[in-house]
Amino acid sequence: MVPFGVDAAGYRFTPRFYAGVYFTYGVGSLPSGVGQSCASPGAGCSLRDLRLGVDVQVHVLPMKRLDPWIGLGAGYEWLDASWNDGFVSWPWFGALHGSDHGGDVGAELRGWEFADLQAGFDYRLAAQWAVGPVLMLSLAEFDTYSQYLPSTQYAPSSSRSSSVDKSLHAWLLLGVRGRLLPCLFGEPGGQRCRADRAAAVSSSP
Repeated sequence: MVPFGVDAAGYRFTPRFYAGVYFTYGVGSLPSGVGQSCASPGAGCSLRDLRLGVDVQVHVLPMKRLDPWIGLGAGYEWLDASWNDGFVSWPWFGALHGSDHGGDVGAELRGWEFADLQAGFDYRLAAQWAVGPVLMLSLAEFDTYSQYLPSTQYAPSSSRSSSVDKSLHAWLLLGVRGRLLPCLFGEPGGQRCRADRAAAVSSSP
């Protein structure tokens, strides 16, 4: 799965502390081992994952060029799969036939993300721009399962189901993140902020 994420909205209360809202969207395909649908040439077999939550971050060296940071978040997760031919059986989604229903079949799982552990560092490219690696470990549990059938056989179910594997699952994400670091202070605080950022760029890690 290939994820894309963004800190949708947030605020840096002090140079060290940040709080905000995160959003992650991942796209991929179901593994071929789940059934003939994903193994058949030309068969559609997609997987999508969406995570939305709030997080806090602590920056260790906010006024240095190299700034390590750690974070913790929590939120909600939606995992959606769809296929258009053959038989699919996966512990999370149960067993469904795509072609038997005459079109795309979908299944959705959703539940709480209990913890999103984050770590990384920001490397300043300019006074207000930074980039660096980020590592995230997400721990969540699905509690609701829905099935989607095409045409007039559309039959979603939002009730809790015993077929849902309610054990904890985890996502491990490794990537690169860019960050905009504006100085949102009035004068003379803004002037000091810009001076500190410029000094950070010219300083050693």
